[in-house]
Amino acid sequence: MRKKVFISLVPVLLLLPVLSHSQTINGLWQENSPYGTAGYQACYYFESNKFEYRISEYENMNPIKAFGGTYQIKNDSIYFSVCYYKSIPIIGFEKDPILNTTNGGWEIRDSNDYSYESTLKTVFLEKEWDSVAAIKIFNNYCFWIDEDIYYHIKKE
Repeated sequence: MRKKVFISLVPVLLLLPVLSHSQTINGLWQENSPYGTAGYQACYYFESNKFEYRISEYENMNPIKAFGGTYQIKNDSIYFSVCYYKSIPIIGFEKDPILNTTNGGWEIRDSNDYSYESTLKTVFLEKEWDSVAAIKIFNNYCFWIDEDIYYHIKKE
């Protein structure tokens, strides 16, 4: 009897690390591609129970660059509570079809010195905004949120 119990527990014990690890999504996750190029596509950054969604670096006409807050995964759903967003001040518009092919070559001019990080402004919402989405975590390499796939990006 003792031998049968031990043998039947072995597969369960072998699966425990996989099952527990599958809910860990800490790190940077990029939409549609596991590779970084000249700029990141839309990304989620997760750490502990906090998240930040970063707008694609190719969307030069969007003054909102990121938003974030807290999240929680329950079963096959991820619950977001957004409490802030980050935006750039708009000082003008610029057309540069050689360097930028998205948006017809138009982009927002955010500062004279192009110091992107220094121009970001964090705005806290008066009331948190809650949302829920379907999530399917495949492994430590990729997961789906609704119908979009995200790949883990390892920063070097």
